[in-house]
Amino acid sequence: MCTRILNNINRNHVTVGRNMDWEFPLEPTVVYTPASGERFGMSVREVKKVNDKSPTIPLEKDNVLAWDIKYASLSTMIGNESDGYGFCDGMNDQGLVANALYDTNCSFGVNQNEKQKGLSILRWGQYILDSFANVQQAVSSLSDPKIYLYGGLVPGDDFSPATLHIAISDRNGNSAILEVHNSEIKIYENDNYTVMTNQPDYPTQLKMMDYWLFQWNKPDIFNSTDEHSALAENHIRNPHPVFSVPGGYTSVQRFERACFYRYMYNQQASGVDPVAQVRSMVATCNVPQAFEELYPHNLLEKIEKRLGYSVNSYTLWTNISDSKQLRYYLMDNLSVQSLWFDFNPPRSECYALVVDKSLKNSGIMGLANSAMKTRIAPPFSDYK
Repeated sequence: MCTRILNNINRNHVTVGRNMDWEFPLEPTVVYTPASGERFGMSVREVKKVNDKSPTIPLEKDNVLAWDIKYASLSTMIGNESDGYGFCDGMNDQGLVANALYDTNCSFGVNQNEKQKGLSILRWGQYILDSFANVQQAVSSLSDPKIYLYGGLVPGDDFSPATLHIAISDRNGNSAILEVHNSEIKIYENDNYTVMTNQPDYPTQLKMMDYWLFQWNKPDIFNSTDEHSALAENHIRNPHPVFSVPGGYTSVQRFERACFYRYMYNQQASGVDPVAQVRSMVATCNVPQAFEELYPHNLLEKIEKRLGYSVNSYTLWTNISDSKQLRYYLMDNLSVQSLWFDFNPPRSECYALVVDKSLKNSGIMGLANSAMKTRIAPPFSDYK
């Protein structure tokens, strides 16, 4: 599915790379939202679907989270006006980054209480960017169980439930992983929580990370008594290191490979561009178009021979967030188109750019602020 890597090696220039993988092409929309206006946490259609499940309390508009937009943001959305939008990735003008990835362990309930406000998980990431300037603020607020999260369907894919977890980071290199279990938010906060994929749950991902760091003779970054900055040559944790890494496409293999390229670095290197560095790290986890692990068997042969049903995801695009320079990238992996956006000059209207076939055929590359079109209102700004 997807891979996220936080590059906070240089705390003076923090960047984040994220791959978006799916089973078929999805058209992303990059949206600029100014620091003004209001949003709602659910649509009327989403509220109706919850009420059809006989929740503890029937939902009405007053039970839905509403919030003011405090910070401007650049976000990648999937979906459209008719199907609705879902937040995928983004950064606000304070350098706070939110990366929403598919999570197979995510689960939801229908037990919202009267003190809680309902929020669609498809809008959760945008709420974070609109509301908080850094990880500490977000964690402090989200630790209070005042929000009750609801699931839905991935816009553009009627057969895929929107089960997500979110990684957040800020310009100082702080990091937190937010997972959802029975609609409750579980928070894992640590600057070393730099890599995330889709499964297993994050505590288990951390166990895998520690295993591989031991194999590579890297310091125990989760032990406060360990010297986090110690070099491997004078910090012998494993006297017989093994410098190998899995090369497969699964979430577990991509997680292990992402850890390898994130933590195997020269601390004394100079002149490193953190944007290019994180781009190279996350590129090692790309899955190419037309990848198929059981080729030459077709789907019917797979079923007949009981080889299992599988439709492989592949990497559609990569987002890079530069929390220092406040530049936001979208690099299309179905072509060679690379676009980036920034917050200059500050704008008072909402703008959007659909990265569709016509845009790719136009040959636009580089800074794409001028290619964005004005919108009457940002996504999620109406309760309808």
